[in-house]
Amino acid sequence: MKKFYLAMLAVLFFASSEVNSVEVLVEAKAGAFFPSDKVFRDIYGRHGGGIFGGEITVPVWCGIAPWISADYFCNEGRSIGDHDATRVIIVPIGFGLKYMYELCVCDWNVDLYAGAGATYNYFKNRDHSEFVIEHPHEWGWGGIVKVGGIVNLDCGLFLDIFANYSFLKLDFEKEHTEDDGFVVRNDAKLSGFAIGVGLGYNFCL
Repeated sequence: MKKFYLAMLAVLFFASSEVNSVEVLVEAKAGAFFPSDKVFRDIYGRHGGGIFGGEITVPVWCGIAPWISADYFCNEGRSIGDHDATRVIIVPIGFGLKYMYELCVCDWNVDLYAGAGATYNYFKNRDHSEFVIEHPHEWGWGGIVKVGGIVNLDCGLFLDIFANYSFLKLDFEKEHTEDDGFVVRNDAKLSGFAIGVGLGYNFCL
C-alpha cells in the first residue's frame, strides 16, 4: 500500500513539473446500485438502493489520471426465511487510474474515460434475528472498473455520467459463543453495478 501511494506521488510530482498548471477534478456523485448476487437481491431488493459519494481525479500525462474516491451505501430489508428486519452499510474507499480521451460532441467538450482500481471496504450488517450475531462488521479488499463521460460546462463545472462494476466478497468464519457452540455466518457477496451522475468543479492549479 505504501509503495502504491509513493508511486502516485511520484507521478503527480514529475507530471506537474512538466506543465504550467494541473487540473484537479472534484465531484459529488449519486447513483443506483444493482447487486449481482441473488441472495443480496432477495434480502435488500433487486434494485439495491442508492449509493452516494465523492471522487477526485487528477489528469497528469497523455490522458492518464490517478483517482481516489469514497462512497456510502445503506439499505434495509428482510432476511430470508424468518423475514427479520436487517440493515446493511457498505463504505468503499477506492483508488486507481483512468484513461481519458477528449472529443467534441455537438459543440460540447466531452472527456470519455475508462479506469480500474482497488477498493478497501467497510461492511456492517445488523439483523434482528436471535440466530444471527449482533452487529457483525468487517473490512476487506475489492476491485472496481469504471467507464463514463465528463461533459464540460461553463465556468469550470462539469457533469460526470458513469457506470461502475465493483468486485467484493467478504469471507466470514464460524464464530464461537459462550456455550462453546458456534454460529455459521454466510459469506457476503457484495459485487454489483452502479449507474449515476456526478456534478463537479475543475480546479486549475
